[in-house]
Amino acid sequence: ALHAQQALRGLQWHKDGPGSSSSTGAPAQEQPRGLVQRLRRSEGVAPDTLERGLKLYAFCGLPPEEARRAAKGKGDAFQEVDGLLGRGVYCSLSAEVASGQERELLVVRFFPAGEDEDPGYCGIKVTAEPDPSGLWQEEGFAGCWQPLGLSTIRDPRGELCIRASAITKATLHNPDSWLGSTDRSVEVRKTSRRLAAGIPGTLQRWKFQAGLVRWTSVGFALTSMLLALELIWLGCYGSACGALCVAFIFGVSGF
Repeated sequence: ALHAQQALRGLQWHKDGPGSSSSTGAPAQEQPRGLVQRLRRSEGVAPDTLERGLKLYAFCGLPPEEARRAAKGKGDAFQEVDGLLGRGVYCSLSAEVASGQERELLVVRFFPAGEDEDPGYCGIKVTAEPDPSGLWQEEGFAGCWQPLGLSTIRDPRGELCIRASAITKATLHNPDSWLGSTDRSVEVRKTSRRLAAGIPGTLQRWKFQAGLVRWTSVGFALTSMLLALELIWLGCYGSACGALCVAFIFGVSGF
């Protein structure tokens, strides 16, 4: 199997192209072909997921009893199963997808390049096509992601398949609770943006990233900014500051 160093070499291919010799932004090491030759046009690597210590979040649906055991820290609650992305734990960046088939919804935390030590795998592979043979495991990745919308064929349990050993924590998802710690939706959205950077094809990547933006919030932010400018023109500086605060809040929530 290819290990962490070879996954890092794949990052150079993703940034500079298959035939580039440039090292700008790449790890300070030699760049032999290794993983480069294995990746196809429909495949990529999410660059941020190659950083050790990076924690990501995803939704995962389990039967109620297993979900409660996982939330209590029982590591054997997550069983790797076979699917359209090979063998692993199937998760999703969509709560709707993960909660299907009468499953209890969890938010799992995982480290794609290990938390402190080298786990023997590194990074998240991004593919536009199913990988039922699980080639990503042989290549040394922590998981494989098939972005929603890039293919009409996907596993109903989720579009993200990761190694069970990469999961370090699970929390029952309860967005209506007054305890903010039970709602990790914001962290899952951040994970979506990080993984989207690895989508092969510029237009496909831009399209997916645009879908992550909450355009209604952005619209409110722009409207509030225009109102603030009008209030400044009228000399109502206190009201203008309030409008700018509103614009900032809506702007942050939109991205």
